[in-house]
Amino acid sequence: MGDWTVLPDYVSVNLSEDDAGDIIALMTAKGIGVEAGLATLADAHRFVKLASVKNCLRVLVEIDFEKDVATALRLADAIMRILADNRVGLPILLHGFEETMWPLYRKSVALGVDARLGFEDGILLPDGRIAADNHDIIAAARKLTQGR
Repeated sequence: MGDWTVLPDYVSVNLSEDDAGDIIALMTAKGIGVEAGLATLADAHRFVKLASVKNCLRVLVEIDFEKDVATALRLADAIMRILADNRVGLPILLHGFEETMWPLYRKSVALGVDARLGFEDGILLPDGRIAADNHDIIAAARKLTQGR
């Protein structure tokens, strides 16, 4: 990082990485924003204990390993409950992967938190068809949220 001539606006740091706490502290000390990635309950518990937690830009609740939709939804709820119980108060971006992409998107809409959708997360539309591109995915998301 010492050789970087242009610093990024922000970085995403996954709390599952051993050195996540040190990286978050270093990035915030350098004035680089941090999106803290939480995929497990252990990640959430570890995150709320960090001294630099309030310096982060947002929390990415990223349920990308859990394939069962009901379990993924419960995990997302439990992670967000840990954040709330510890008064973290940062913006949340919620997203899933493949089977859980659309259910977690619907949850994000219901909760009023940010979401992420795209080919990186899954290629299927809510009706099961394969999306042609990211535009199809975003159009489907808009259609799901019309009238809200």
